Amino acid sequence: MSLSNNQSPVFIGGQMKSGTTLLRGLLSQHPNIFGGLETHWFDLDSTPVKDLKAITKLRFFYEINEEELDNILIAMRSEDMPFIDAFLTYATRRADKIRWVEKTPGNIGHLDRIFTEFEGAYFLHVVRDYRDIFSSWKLAKKGDVSDFIYRVKTSYETLMDYRDHARYTEIKYEDLVYKVDATLTSTLQFIHETPSNSCVE
Repeated sequence: MSLSNNQSPVFIGGQMKSGTTLLRGLLSQHPNIFGGLETHWFDLDSTPVKDLKAITKLRFFYEINEEELDNILIAMRSEDMPFIDAFLTYATRRADKIRWVEKTPGNIGHLDRIFTEFEGAYFLHVVRDYRDIFSSWKLAKKGDVSDFIYRVKTSYETLMDYRDHARYTEIKYEDLVYKVDATLTSTLQFIHETPSNSCVE
């Protein structure tokens, strides 16, 4: 598959306040890549109902109307796709782009599902100094140090099984900030996408 026509989905994950939103924002400016609000897709039912609170939130953010949601659900069932794949594929095509990126920090705890359910998916793990993450965590009033340690330990339970996976890579937050051009270039090459200046404009 050529670099400019890769349609494989991209997942971003890591600890909360580690820089996952920054990476998603940069990649979403690429002319081929569509991304938006984190979906927490792993918490959705496999056959979601229209009045499910999470679906309503996604509909509002992505400006999906009732008829469009019906079409998404039909595609999901007829093509045997995970809901979020059908949903983001629709939004991606509507935006005249080729592939989607999904950023939810909790993705880091669902590597098994990602590499099983999403054919050809890539995973970008944003890593940051734990002291800096906890400082941001504390400012955002996400919990105390014991909550933080528990979150880190439980979210990384399956990580070691995938660190050598061909479509898994780690990206340092500090490199995103201080070496953004080089870091984005290498990241885009990793996911087999053409580098683009639009990502940092």
